[in-house]
Amino acid sequence: MWVGLAVLGVAVRLVLLPRRRSAGVSAAVWGVLFAAYLWWGSHQVGLRQWKAILLGVVAGTATALFVYLRGSSLERPPADRPGVFLGRYLAKRRSPRPR
Repeated sequence: MWVGLAVLGVAVRLVLLPRRRSAGVSAAVWGVLFAAYLWWGSHQVGLRQWKAILLGVVAGTATALFVYLRGSSLERPPADRPGVFLGRYLAKRRSPRPR
């Protein structure tokens, strides 16, 4: 009971503080939640436990990658600027580090 309430409290904090989340954290949250949903649903309809876990892990990873690459909100749709994350990553690697 207490574990469920603690998880619910963490979920509420994640939803109420969206400005502090980075794109990677947002994508990971989407991936974990979708993986848990698929695992639970597929296990409930009779899929074996190991197959349900495998389905959840694969689909959750794919969802997290998709959300990370395409964005998770409509405020700044990245459809008009694909690959922006890669440009930022390369710019960080190219910039000289202070000594």
